[in-house]
Amino acid sequence: MEEEIILKLKQDSYIAVEVFGENSLYPVLQAANRGLRNATFPYALTNPVFVDVDGNGRFDAPLPKRIESCPDIR
Repeated sequence: MEEEIILKLKQDSYIAVEVFGENSLYPVLQAANRGLRNATFPYALTNPVFVDVDGNGRFDAPLPKRIESCPDIR
């Protein structure tokens, strides 16, 4: 299955893709008991792909400020 998604980005961004398979991995990978309830299904997650939208040769983070930690969280 293929799918094309068109994105219109206004500023430097990153893209990550998460994919779930619909068919079990049997017989390559088997669950302890047979049946779809405990079957193992394909899953994939990419690393981020950084997109330089403004073309300045570097990735400018959308939130360039340092994230401040909260004091005394218990």
